[in-house]
Amino acid sequence: FGVLQSAIPMRTDEAATVMSHGLTNPLVIMGNYNTPNNHMLHSLLVWTSSQCFGTEPWAVRLPAVIFCLACVPLIAIAATRLRGGLAGVIATTIFVCLPSTLELATNARGYPIVIAAMLVMIALLSKLERDRPGSGFLFVMAGALGLMAVPVMVYPLGLLYSGLFIGRWRRSGFRKALRCVPLAILTVLVAATWYLPAWIAAPDDGPVGT
Repeated sequence: FGVLQSAIPMRTDEAATVMSHGLTNPLVIMGNYNTPNNHMLHSLLVWTSSQCFGTEPWAVRLPAVIFCLACVPLIAIAATRLRGGLAGVIATTIFVCLPSTLELATNARGYPIVIAAMLVMIALLSKLERDRPGSGFLFVMAGALGLMAVPVMVYPLGLLYSGLFIGRWRRSGFRKALRCVPLAILTVLVAATWYLPAWIAAPDDGPVGT
C-alpha cells in the first residue's frame, strides 16, 4: 500500500520542502538550516533519488518508503530480542496495520530514518549489555544517524541513554553505569560534526534552536 500510495500528488508543505531543500545542491542542503523542514540526511537522499529517477512523487518519496519498509524487520528483531518471538510478531503486526505507518511511508520526510535508527539501538541493547565487540560503535552510529536525519531524535536518544544508565546503575553499580556516558558524548559529537557547516552559516541558532 505504501508503494501504491507514494504515487499520489504531493501535499503543499511536502512539495515546498522538496523544492526548497530536497532538489537543491547538496552543499546548500548541508549549509543552509533556515527552517527545521530541512531534514538534512533525508534531503540528501531525496536529491540522490531525484538525480537517478527524476522528480515524480514516488521518486521523491522513495527514501521515506525504503526506511519505513526497513522498520518492519527492525521492529521484529528489536521486539524479539527484548521479549521473545511472539512479541516480535505482535509488534510487527501492529506497526504494519497502523494508518500512521502508511503516512510515514508516503510523506517525503526524515521521520522513518529516526524510527529505524531508534529500533537499531533497541536491538543492540542486549549486545551492548554483554559488551559484544563493535556493539558500542554501532550504537553510537545509529544514534548519530537519527540525529543527522531530524534533530527530534534527541528525545528517543535521551530515553535510551537514560534507561541504559539507570539499568546498569541498578544492576552493576554507578561505575559500570558511567561506561555509557562516553557513548552518549560520542553520539552528540558525531552529529554535531555533521551539523557544523549549517551551524556556522545559520543567521540564528540553526539546528540548536530547532
